[in-house]
Amino acid sequence: MPMCWGLVPSWHKGDPKTVAHNLNNCRRETMLEKPSFRHAFSKGRRCVVVADGFYEWKRDQKPKQPYFIYSKGNTLDSFLGESLDTELSKIEGGLKEEPLPGEKVKLLPSAIESTETASSQSSAVCPVDDTNKSTIEDADNSPNNPHWRGRRLLTMAGIFDIWRKSEDAEPMYTYSVITVESPPSFGWIHHRMPAILNGEKDIQDWLEYNKVPSQQAALLCHATEDLIWHQVAAAVNSVKNKSVECIQLFEPTEKSV
Repeated sequence: MPMCWGLVPSWHKGDPKTVAHNLNNCRRETMLEKPSFRHAFSKGRRCVVVADGFYEWKRDQKPKQPYFIYSKGNTLDSFLGESLDTELSKIEGGLKEEPLPGEKVKLLPSAIESTETASSQSSAVCPVDDTNKSTIEDADNSPNNPHWRGRRLLTMAGIFDIWRKSEDAEPMYTYSVITVESPPSFGWIHHRMPAILNGEKDIQDWLEYNKVPSQQAALLCHATEDLIWHQVAAAVNSVKNKSVECIQLFEPTEKSV
């Protein structure tokens, strides 16, 4: 389901751009209470955001150092088989620049920026039905699945909503990534991280809102230790940059530090 990153509550009045980029992320601790998310969560609007990885910045360095974070099941070579430009050229027209809220875009699994920044590309999987059941069944690419042979994607818990300018207007689907406190192994980079759904069962339980109530589903949102990371260049600071430089290992020189 194509969606725009940055949730716009269904009850919002006015320009969706005024709220979307303020709601890129949803804190797990308050998602059942905060009005921006409580309504969508109570309606079972839970989704899975699938991505190769995400970016985070270590902020106690000057300049801030970006990191690319991804599943332990991957190596850097698994991302460098084709350049990002080549991958994007296969998408209808490519993504030339950051989509604004409400724009229709085709999304693909790739890197997503984390706690406070604008989106790169990702894919959102909505509640299970016959049309996406096979997608969910194929999604168990976690490190504890010995049968998986492809690139291991991150399956991040998300919440979505449906906004309309008027009753007869076309719906706009938007989402937020749920975040949790980071474990010590990752906390030295940032104190928050996306909530990672661990394996097919957690994904199924998260999406099947008719069977798994909100309070129980919230318990599925937790941190993971199954991540690795490396430094990347400052090119990732601009969403216009889509080159392979955004994921290549960056080794600062004395002059660049």
